[in-house]
Amino acid sequence: MGKQDAHNTPPPPAPKRKRAPRRKPPLTAQQRAWKILQNIRALAESRQDSLGHHRGPSDREEDLVLRIRIPLEKRVAKDRYDTLTAELLEALETGQKRQRRPKASPLEPELGTIHCFQCAGPCNHRVPPSNDSVFAGYTATGKPVWLSLTNALLNGGDPRVGRLHGKGRSVLAHRWCGSQIGKELLPGFGKDEQQYKLRGQVAVGYLTLAHQSDSKRVLAVQIVEGLQQSGRRMLFFNLTGTTLPEL
Repeated sequence: MGKQDAHNTPPPPAPKRKRAPRRKPPLTAQQRAWKILQNIRALAESRQDSLGHHRGPSDREEDLVLRIRIPLEKRVAKDRYDTLTAELLEALETGQKRQRRPKASPLEPELGTIHCFQCAGPCNHRVPPSNDSVFAGYTATGKPVWLSLTNALLNGGDPRVGRLHGKGRSVLAHRWCGSQIGKELLPGFGKDEQQYKLRGQVAVGYLTLAHQSDSKRVLAVQIVEGLQQSGRRMLFFNLTGTTLPEL
């Protein structure tokens, strides 16, 4: 009887076959690049912590611009490994130091721009939209107005405006005083601003660059009263319509 029971005993169940883990699809080039950027950011943060430079809640987030060497060989010698990693850590530290420099006061003029009271920061209103544009004052809410020199002279009733065009055209200079520049401003939008005052402007045009006889250009010089970082009031020259390399 015992032999018969043993013969009729069902076989043990077959072991379950383990499913092969699903392979994750390979990362795209963009995903890999983003992962690298995240790793560099984490490295920069840990580097600053190790140096005792802790970011406070008021610190403004900025992009970190680095110039580094990346080895392309598969095996890197020990001395080259030490050099390249040291260069990266130094670049991270230098970049953070550059970000923590005291920023120029927004009330000091930035060369080539006019302060926009409406935006009170970087914006497209601050720069001339074209080479023949000149700053012609403010709107009531503090946005800089840019006009062609022709239209600016017409608005000001300058009788010489016809000499800008036609045969034997002339180069003209026109002056705006501070009261003309800010006459449209409303209180709270620059009219009562005591820390940034545009005292006057002289514009010269139309000028042409060599080999570009069809390119009309207006140069304008402004005198701005503003603040230094120390809080000292100063007069500054500003220039629109050209760049330092052109000068």
